[in-house]
Amino acid sequence: MVRPTDRLIQTREQRRPQGESTPLAPTVALCSGKGGTGKTFLTTNLATTAVLEERRVLVVDCDFGLADAHLMLGVTPKVTWPSVADGRTSPNDVITETPHGVDLVAGGYGIDEANRIQHGGLDWLRSAIAVWRTQYDLVFLDVGAGLTSTTAATLAIADAIVVVTLPELAAMTDAYAVVKCTSRRMPQTPTRLAVNRVPDLESGYTTWRKIDSVARRFLGHGIEHLGSVAEAREAGRRRIDELPFTLRQPETATALDIAVLFDELQSFAESIRRPITAAARTATESQPRSGAMPSGANAEKTDPAPGGS
Repeated sequence: MVRPTDRLIQTREQRRPQGESTPLAPTVALCSGKGGTGKTFLTTNLATTAVLEERRVLVVDCDFGLADAHLMLGVTPKVTWPSVADGRTSPNDVITETPHGVDLVAGGYGIDEANRIQHGGLDWLRSAIAVWRTQYDLVFLDVGAGLTSTTAATLAIADAIVVVTLPELAAMTDAYAVVKCTSRRMPQTPTRLAVNRVPDLESGYTTWRKIDSVARRFLGHGIEHLGSVAEAREAGRRRIDELPFTLRQPETATALDIAVLFDELQSFAESIRRPITAAARTATESQPRSGAMPSGANAEKTDPAPGGS
């Protein structure tokens, strides 16, 4: 079955001038310090918004033991990438098509699949992403919450990082911990902050300003504000057979905020796109960008919480 979004993309490709090179898709990782920030909700709804803009989009669920992006996209994957990350499986064999035009690489469920990541799974993922970047316009990595060695190694694969937080002290403190660790371990990777579930735009701005202020004081640089998204009470009541939120309620403040956030993200992503060349492809596939990230418990204690004075 050809999805309507596939037809839009095929038409766009037919309009591309002959000989024009297709750039490598930017890989954008969405992460958070604490769980429950709505990171997967934002990832999947940004992806559906991108499809409406005639973009070929892949979501890679990098939550290795508690993956749930497939639930947000309303599909039941037959295969998850951690279950086949053994070097013998083709990257394209783990892609699940969704009815909404977004393609999905499902993450793992349970401790067994999480353990596989410790045995070469991330090497397979890094190589697979190098392939997917040549086939899509945008690749989203939905990274598990927290600061672990596997989280750090996953973030190191990305071209850009979006830290998702909430306008509350615990989430802000954890978001700053992520910003601090990524700035030290991956200083060349551009990072932005997105504030989710805000009661109003001023709250989102205030949340960003506090984290940015602490970062400037203790890291020597700030973090740019990608945008804020209004709280959607209806989002938590979604049934498994329903459309993603931005397709189901496109006129709500939340959906409109996500559309604005995608516009900002698109400009951000376009700034890091690179044309495909033999050298670029080889470099992408052969150059591991790994790095261990200290856990939140080991972060230095001298920095104040962003919500403090």
